Amino acid sequence: IIYILFTWIMAPLYYGNKTVGPQYLYFFMDTTLGTTTTLALIALLVALTAFFGIFAGIEMLIEAIAGTLWTKIMFVVVLSGVVCKFR
Repeated sequence: IIYILFTWIMAPLYYGNKTVGPQYLYFFMDTTLGTTTTLALIALLVALTAFFGIFAGIEMLIEAIAGTLWTKIMFVVVLSGVVCKFR
């Protein structure tokens, strides 16, 4: 919340000028866009909540099976291999 407030305060002062207007770092922080801003923030919140739920569920599953350190390390290695591109 502090970051959002800082961005709103600094947008007209630092990123823009009087002829162009405020320049926001991210389009969803621009309050002049109307419902687009609200929908973008809701979509970001839903994505964050979904990924939190997925990882919380996986963590509970790992703890239920065998919550050893090696199990968690293997989870990180496998997940990194799925989402990261290694050459």
